[in-house]
Amino acid sequence: EGATEALHANELSVVLNYFSRTGAIPSMLLTRLLAVASQRLPLFGPPSLASSVFSLSRLPASPPPISFLDALRDRAQPLLPAFNAQELANLLLAFARLTYYPGPSFLDAVAGQAVALLPRFTPQGICNVCNALAKLSHDPGAAFWDGLDSLLFPPTASPSLTLFE
Repeated sequence: EGATEALHANELSVVLNYFSRTGAIPSMLLTRLLAVASQRLPLFGPPSLASSVFSLSRLPASPPPISFLDALRDRAQPLLPAFNAQELANLLLAFARLTYYPGPSFLDAVAGQAVALLPRFTPQGICNVCNALAKLSHDPGAAFWDGLDSLLFPPTASPSLTLFE
């Protein structure tokens, strides 16, 4: 395994982020990094999961294998309550960019967590979540839409988009 023995979840996500920013990664190296990441997925927390899948979504190479994305989804699902707003938005947007459909139960769980985090989302985060849900053709349900409506148009405020000013 070589130097990858020393790479922890955070370092693996940083390496993937580097390659996503440079725009190129040799396919053999990506394959090997994904193999190491697969072995270490049980150690990944929300920041490393969100950063890794977001970085993978920015690579010009072909998307990672569905089995790897399934494993990322399976690792993320029980950790959703620990995701912050940006991590949740990045995870969802990355799946949409990769045209990976994580399934209705996962998306419903993400939508439930998004409702709890709505006040903490930036305007860009809200746009990213809505964009990803649209790309994945998933309706997050009334609780999400009602929460978004209340955030954008508080009952005591005049109808303006103060959030985006």
